[in-house]
Amino acid sequence: MIITFLLNMYTNHRTHVLWIGRVSHWFNVSNGVKQGGVLSPILFCAYIDGLLISLCRAGLGCHIGDMFVGALACADDLVLSAPTPHAMRLMLQFCEEYAKDHDVLFNADKSKCIISCPRGVASIGNLNHDICFSRTISGNVTENAESWPHLDHVITNNASDNLDVLSRRGSFIGQVNNVICWFSKLDCCMKTRLLQASCFSFYGCELWDLSNLHVQSSCVAWRQALHETYLETAM
Repeated sequence: MIITFLLNMYTNHRTHVLWIGRVSHWFNVSNGVKQGGVLSPILFCAYIDGLLISLCRAGLGCHIGDMFVGALACADDLVLSAPTPHAMRLMLQFCEEYAKDHDVLFNADKSKCIISCPRGVASIGNLNHDICFSRTISGNVTENAESWPHLDHVITNNASDNLDVLSRRGSFIGQVNNVICWFSKLDCCMKTRLLQASCFSFYGCELWDLSNLHVQSSCVAWRQALHETYLETAM
């Protein structure tokens, strides 16, 4: 019954576009899961689970103890981590074979390769040419990058938290300013609750190096946000 319902929901899905008060004709939606749908993450997990199992069984990616962390998936994002260039190429081959068998298309334009320097190596330029060689996915070249945002976190090739902390601090300040601007007439208690609900999202900060100076600047911004909220209400 449930499978029949899902098949009917996706195979008979029709929609139209509303633009400046005018409605387009109805048309069929024949590919992809529903954007923002409650079931979409679950369906994606069921769809991509075979690839994750294959990569885990191959044992090519990175491990933390006995735990396989070579393939991390969230929504429609997939992160591969490998200890060597050869292992990474083999993992990409697994992905390409899975894509052909299940009609999946990996977007090389939105894919980046970050090469972490081993200890004792100052920069990527000192690494072997084979390591710096670009990878391909679905026949397209993926660019090398020194840093790249993933799930609102900035990952860097030198494992530094600087860019990530600064990025989260900037987002936090912007969110706080929006609350103060749009809800300036509310009392202090209500604005404080709004700040807690919409601005204090620092998931992943547990991994930050607390000795990083930018962490202290983020704490200063947090205290200043509460202070500004109180002053705005008092005035």
